[in-house]
Amino acid sequence: MSGVGVPAVRMRRAEPTSLARQVRQACARTALLGLALAAGGVSPASAAVLTGSTLELQVALLPVLTVEQSPDPAPVSTVGGATIQLGGGTFATATVVFPTPSYLPTGVPFISGFTVTMTNGPGTLAPGGGLAGGFGGAAPLQGTAFINILQLFSLDIPLSVVGGPGTAMAGTGVIVITVTGGEWTTGQAVVTGVTQATDAGGFVNTISATGSDQRVNGMGSITLIAPLRVVTNAAGVLGGFATLSLQLIPEPATGLLIGVGALGMAAIGRARRGER
Repeated sequence: MSGVGVPAVRMRRAEPTSLARQVRQACARTALLGLALAAGGVSPASAAVLTGSTLELQVALLPVLTVEQSPDPAPVSTVGGATIQLGGGTFATATVVFPTPSYLPTGVPFISGFTVTMTNGPGTLAPGGGLAGGFGGAAPLQGTAFINILQLFSLDIPLSVVGGPGTAMAGTGVIVITVTGGEWTTGQAVVTGVTQATDAGGFVNTISATGSDQRVNGMGSITLIAPLRVVTNAAGVLGGFATLSLQLIPEPATGLLIGVGALGMAAIGRARRGER
C-alpha cells in the first residue's frame, strides 16, 4: 500500500490591515520629523538654556565677589554646538561693599572702602578665541570699582577691561591705579610681575588659574577665566581673576522634539509586533 502524501504547510505572515499600515506610516513620519527638528537640520544655530551659572571676581586677598545668574533659567544662543553668544546682563547687576580694610605695614588702612558694581557685557565665546588658544573670547564686564584710599582719596575704576583686552587708569594726582585685563579662556591664564601677599604670610610674583570645558555636544558645564593686573604706586602690583561658570542644557522645546521622535520609534516597534 502506497503511502499517502502530506502536502507541505507553509506559514505566511498575514498582510497588515489598511489601518495598521496607516498607523505605522504615521508613526514613522512623526519619529522622523521629531528627530530631524531636534537635530537642528534647519539651521546651524540653536538655542540652549543657561541655568545655575555664576560670575566671580577676586583681586589679591580681597573677598570673592559672586554674581548669580538672573533670570534663571535664561536662553542663550549656540552655533554649531560650540560657539556661545552670551547676552549682556545675563548676570544681575550686583553692588557689594567689602567690609574688611587693607592695611599698610604701618597699620594705616590703605583701602578703607571698596565697593564693586558689576554685571557682564555681551560677547562671543568660540574655539581658539581665548588666551593660550583655549576656548573663549572677548566679553567685557560692565561696572566700576569704587575705592577709598587712605581715607583721603576716592577712585572709580572701570571694569570694562576685565574679560576683554585693554587698560584702564584712574588717579587723583597722588594715587594712580592702572588695571590691565585679558580675554576669557578655558586654558591657563597667568599674571606675572605681581608683589602679592599670600595667606601664609609670604609673597608671590606669579599667579595662575585654569578653566575647563566639560560640555558634550555643546551642552554641559564650562568654566572660563579672565586675568587682570592692578598696578598701583602705593601698594605694588596685584593680580586677580574673573571666573565665568556656565551650565548649558537643551531648551525644553528641543527635549520635547527628541521625546516625540523616541515615542514615534517605539510606536513603530509596537505596531510591527502586533502584526505578527
